[in-house]
Amino acid sequence: MAEVLITLGILGVVIAMTLPALIAKHHERVWLTQFQRVYTTLYQAYYSVYTDYGTANEWGIDGSEESLKRAYDMLAKYLNVGVEYGFKRPNYIVYKDLNNGDIGNKGNTWFFKAESYNFTLSDGSMIGLEYDSEVPGLLLDVDINGEKGPNVLGKDLFYLSLVSRRKAPAISGWPKWWVATRVKCSITQDSDWWNGGACANWIIATGNMDYLHREIPLDEWQSIVTPLLIPYNKDGQLP
Repeated sequence: MAEVLITLGILGVVIAMTLPALIAKHHERVWLTQFQRVYTTLYQAYYSVYTDYGTANEWGIDGSEESLKRAYDMLAKYLNVGVEYGFKRPNYIVYKDLNNGDIGNKGNTWFFKAESYNFTLSDGSMIGLEYDSEVPGLLLDVDINGEKGPNVLGKDLFYLSLVSRRKAPAISGWPKWWVATRVKCSITQDSDWWNGGACANWIIATGNMDYLHREIPLDEWQSIVTPLLIPYNKDGQLP
């Protein structure tokens, strides 16, 4: 009887030690699958619009409500939209960065703000369309599982952008140089901007979320991610 109890005790310790890692791995697989599904959905819609109107830098997006609404109408024809919030906040989630720091607060969330054109897809993912004068194209806030947790940048919350690569439609993370650096997708290093903002670039380039459990070496980041970034100049024009 004593041997059985000892064995059960050892098993209990082993399970307690391994269960968190198994749960974390499961969450990673789920987030990656959700990211890839939303990415594919958005690309298919973008490509469909491209055949009639060209790449997003040719859509006349200038930051006005009219231009963002027009971009939404163009894409929505090819999307299964759930709820169209328009220029209203769909939630007041307190999002975290990859190092668990608060992003905004209940009164002033940075994502899906009233200046964005916000909507959900039928699968529950949430999207906000934004404009930045430095980037030729359309910027997107994307929460791949809606209001479900963990609501963390780089896990279930991402920056994406509809851009042009060699005059063809492409989706990248935010291409801005100060967003797309390695330290903006680090679980250990502090930066002058929220960690997790560059992680979409890594997933698009590699198809994995390895940054969640290892520090990506600088030379690896530069060889894999940097070549995929969309170049632009100070006037926001494609070279």
